[in-house]
This record gives sequence, C-alpha cells and structure tokens, in this order.
Amino acid sequence: MRSVAFYLVLAQAVVFNLIAPAYLNGASSQAKPRFAYVANNQDGSVSVFEVDDFMLRARDYAYIAGSSPLSVSLTPSQKFLYVGGNGSFAALSWYGVNAETGQLTFLSTLPTGGMFQLQVDPTGKFLLSVDGNEVQSYRINNQTGALTLAGFVSGGDPFALAVHPSGKYVYAINEQTNAVTALNLNSTTGTLTKIAGSPFLTHSQSPWAATIDPGGNYLFIPNANGENVSVFAINQTNGALTQVPGSPFPAGSAPDTVVVSPNGQFLYVGNGGDRTISAYSINTTTGSLTAITGSPFPAGASGPLGLAIDPTGSVLYSMDHDSNEVAIFRITASTGALTPENTVRSRGAAISMAIVSGKDSATYVPKSAYVANADSNNISGFGIASTSGSLTAIAGSPFSAGSLPDAISSDAYGRFVFTGNSGESTVSAFTVTATTGALNAVPGSPFSVGRQPTSVAVDSGAHLVYASNNLDSTISGFSVSASGVLTTLAGFPMSVAPLADPIALTIDPRGKLLYVATAASNTVTAYSIDAGTGALTNVGSQPTGNSPNSVAVDPTGRYALVSDSLSSDVYVYAINGPTGVLTQASVSPSSGLGMPYAVAADYSGKRAYVGNGNPSELIGYSLNSTSGALKPLLSSPFSGVSAPFSLSFDPSGSFLYVANNSGNSVSGYTVNRLNGALTPIASPFPAGSAPTAVTVIDSIHP
Repeated sequence: MRSVAFYLVLAQAVVFNLIAPAYLNGASSQAKPRFAYVANNQDGSVSVFEVDDFMLRARDYAYIAGSSPLSVSLTPSQKFLYVGGNGSFAALSWYGVNAETGQLTFLSTLPTGGMFQLQVDPTGKFLLSVDGNEVQSYRINNQTGALTLAGFVSGGDPFALAVHPSGKYVYAINEQTNAVTALNLNSTTGTLTKIAGSPFLTHSQSPWAATIDPGGNYLFIPNANGENVSVFAINQTNGALTQVPGSPFPAGSAPDTVVVSPNGQFLYVGNGGDRTISAYSINTTTGSLTAITGSPFPAGASGPLGLAIDPTGSVLYSMDHDSNEVAIFRITASTGALTPENTVRSRGAAISMAIVSGKDSATYVPKSAYVANADSNNISGFGIASTSGSLTAIAGSPFSAGSLPDAISSDAYGRFVFTGNSGESTVSAFTVTATTGALNAVPGSPFSVGRQPTSVAVDSGAHLVYASNNLDSTISGFSVSASGVLTTLAGFPMSVAPLADPIALTIDPRGKLLYVATAASNTVTAYSIDAGTGALTNVGSQPTGNSPNSVAVDPTGRYALVSDSLSSDVYVYAINGPTGVLTQASVSPSSGLGMPYAVAADYSGKRAYVGNGNPSELIGYSLNSTSGALKPLLSSPFSGVSAPFSLSFDPSGSFLYVANNSGNSVSGYTVNRLNGALTPIASPFPAGSAPTAVTVIDSIHP
C-alpha cells in the first residue's frame, strides 16, 4: 500500500496541498450559477469565471502575495468570499463579492499558521477551519465580513472538515489516525465541544476529504490509501456517527475529493491516482452506494484534486490541479452519469471552487464599441443595440486620442479603454462612463512608452497593461490604479532582443501569460506574468510564418493563433497549461488567404476568423478543440469589409465588429452560434480616418 507522502509526490502537489471538498453554502437547487471562484494553490491567486452554461469565461483574478490558496468558501448571503491556505504568507483572507458582476474587492486578511480547509456554516454566523492541529471557529461580522476567533479544539490531525446542514455539528477528518472528530457547534457562542463517542474510526486508511448530503443524514469520506469511501449515518439528535452496512465502498486509486449532488441522489469521488471520477447513486434510506453505469469516468489530464457541482445539479467541475485546468461535465439528471463538455484553463493549479448563484444566471449584454482612428487621432465610440447589433454614435464621439492611435483594448468589466499612440510613443488611458459609454481621459494621460507602440493589451481584471514598441524592440508595462492611472512597472520598458519588431501582443484570458509576435524575427514568444509585480519571464519562442502581425488566444486558454501577412497563413499553437510554452499544432489550410491583417477566436472557443487583405474579406475556420486543427467554414468567406485591420467579438458571442482601414468605417455581423456563419448588420457604420483597431465591451446582467 503506497503512503500518502508517495501520493503527494505522484500528484505533484505542493507541501500542505490538501483537498477542499466543494460546498454549496446552502444554495437553493433552483438558483442559477453566475460566477465561479477557483483557488489556485501554486499561484497565490483566485480565478474569477462567469458561468455560461457548460463554459467558464475568465473575467479576473485576485492575488494574495506569498500565499498558497487551498480552500474557498462563500457566506450564504454571498456577500463575502473567504480564502485560506499556506505558503510563505499563510493567512485567511476575505473579499467582498459583487453578485451582479462577479468582481471581488479585497477587504482584509488574518495571518494564521496555515489552513488546509475552511467552510462557512449554513447559518452564515461562523467560519470553520482546520490547520492540521486544531479545528477553529470564527464569528463572522455580517456587515463587514470581519472575523473574530470564537472557539477551537486541539488534538488529532484535522485535515479536512464538513459542517452539518443544521449548523449544529462539525466533522473534522484526521488523516493520520484514520478517524473523524465529531464536534458540537454552539449556535450562540461558536464554541466547539466533542460529541460523545468521538473520534469515530473510518475503518480504512488516510481519510482525505468529507461531505454531507443536503438532508444531513450521511457523512461521506474518501480514503486515499484505502481506495474506498466510508459512509456514516448521522444521528440528527446528537451528531453521533454509525457506519452504514457495506461501508467502506470501493473507489478508484487514491480517492481524494468528494461532492454530493444538491438533490442528495448522487455522490462523486475524484480519484487522483488513476485520474477518474467514481460516481454513485445514494440509497437515501440506508446510505449505501451503488456505482453508476459507466463509472469510473475519465477525468482530466492529471486527475481531480477538487470537485464542485453547480446549484442546478446539472454541471460538475473537476479541478485538474497539475494541468491548471477545470474540466466540465454534464450530469445526466436521471442517472447521474457524466459526459465531458469542456475544459478551461485556470490561472494556476486549480484545487477548489465556490459558486455564486442567483434567481437568474449572468449573461453578457453588448454595450459599446470603440474604434481607434489612426489618421484622425481619435476614437469613435458607438452604443450597441443589444438585439440587432446596430451601432449608434455615443454623445461626445469622437474622443481625442494621441497621435496615430494604432491599437485599442478594454478590460472585461468595461471600466477602461487604452490606446497605443504610435505617432507620439504614448499610451492613452480612459475611463468609461457606465451610463453613456463616453470616454474620459484619466489624470496624467497619455503615458510615455517605447518607440511606436503598435499593440496594447490589458488583462481581464485591469491589473496590468502592456504595449509592444516595434521600433526599439521593447515592451512597456504598467500597473493600473482603481481610477485607471498607469504606473510604469519596475524593469520596463523591457527589451525583447535578440528578437526584433514586436508588432502584436495579447494576454491570455486567465491573465497568466503574454504572447508577443515579432515581425522581423518571424517568431511568437511566450512570457509568464508575475501577478504581484507584473514582471515578464521568457518561457520560449516558436517560429511562425513570414511577418506575423496578429496574435490571439482562444477563450479556453488552450490555443494561441498567429496570422502571418507575407506567408498568408495562420499558425495554431497548443499552450501548455502550467508553463505557457507553445507547441505548433497546425497551420491553416489553403483557403484563399492573402496578406491577412488580423486573427480572432470567437467566444465559443470553437471557431477563428481572419481579416484578409487580398481580397478584402473575412475567412472563418472551425477550431478543433482536441488537435487545434483549422477547417474552413462552409459559409466562408464573408464580404462587406475593406482592409479589415482588426476584429473584435462582443463577449456574448452574438456580434463581430471589424475596423475597415481603407473604408473609414466599422462593419458589424451577427454570429450564428451553431455553424459560425456571419450575417452583415446594416453596415458599415462611419468611423474616423483610417480605423486600425476595434474593441467591444459588454455589461453583465442577471
């Protein structure tokens, strides 16, 4: 029998890397998922995703310097998110949650000796945690989220925990002694006292996690070295535990995480050793488990170290820790069987998830489009009709920019717009008026950069901005204040030598990687981004076609695409999740490409489109999610453009907008989500002189 230490090495987990079972915090089964927060324990961050059916869309991240987040938990009110973990800065941190937009606001932190798992009790009064030595309870201030230590119990080696739905009992899992410490939680004071008969033996080896069914009848514990699941019946009167007949039940290799469906009918156990998920139906009368047909189901590339189910009970998320991914599965309502749907990259080593929900799901609604006009030195701003995609000039448009604004970008929350002004070597920064879409220059704008910034990128949460300066072969980097003011990062501008002519750059959706195309060197280079300092580390270059001029990353974070103007092709590269290293996956087939200007992936992650120069048209491809291969769409090419220098999808995936450099206009298209066909909107819409770039912002509506 292998040891837990061996299993940790096998899983390539960090020291103190424990598995936090997902908890729905009392969310109603009728609630619709809106946002998901994923703890990345080797990155010091929590990723923020918008939940879109069977897709997660990266929106932001929160960074805690020196931390190693292991567990996240929401209050039932969903006002506060708590994050606990280890690392050089072991702390319990909490954030305010904007349930409408998903945005996190840092509130405070409480230094600790480390924390393996935490969970808010169903009443929202107390936060419970385990740190390997104690079980602690903290009283929660429901106005501020602040924590005050209320009680603790020493002894054993508490590794994971589960809180009873009544809020009366807490169960701490002791991995070394193969036992469960059962505790009473005083609903008034938060003090913890042992239940008579505690601790209760699991009769197996290395209990690793725990969860309780919504009715509070059964406690489920996967045993990592026992390769099984212990099931206890819970005495509702006194909290005592009794193993159910047949327990423990067989599981896969090294089961390490567990979650129960909101209706209490199905149990899922992640097996880190054989990279599978065991699925069971639960006998609600006896607590016995029966394997679901098809179980165990293949999980991610490295195996699940955390599981979560959305409040509707229709989607299971598996934290594929070592590959920095979240694997998404459809749950068959009648049988509990799993069907793989999608895989999305998290910022770091994903390990646990919390889900914000509401009466309605969150949806993107098209709001504004902004076009940089190089020759008229301004920005055309348009409001977007949410049903038709038609554009109407925003009051005050056009807005003054710097000289020769060649590039434009905006953040996921639609708060800021940035332009790269190649004629004066500056970057302009604007705030977006939420009600009208009007742009307002921030104090100190424009900000100096290197010579001739041809591309500018901001990460989704507007933490960092980078500009590629092609004449002096440098990259400028800035931090972004809450008001949009840019501050030059230490060590910038940064040379890209021996490469030359950095002409285009983009940040991947999770905010972890910067990709730079260098036209004179015919390469694309990956840089990892330090979330704390913004520093860039070169992690490798790959050859492209001749004269690359545009680079994009698909919304899942799995592929980078580069268009090459002189060789008239598109290269697709597979992205290594943990490192960002690129490996060539495919090259576009011969399909009429001639001097392409730009490439963009749609928000489904299933298609890519190219702005073609000769002739002026749009060419669409399907993007194979497994191989990265491109295949021309049957309805492609699409007409109605004139020197399409830039393409931008609205985040809802409904519309595509194109900056027509020689047409002094913007073309708009509706996007058929089933086959990718583009239908022209009543356009083109007049813009300024020589439009070079376009960006679109949406608002979130529940």
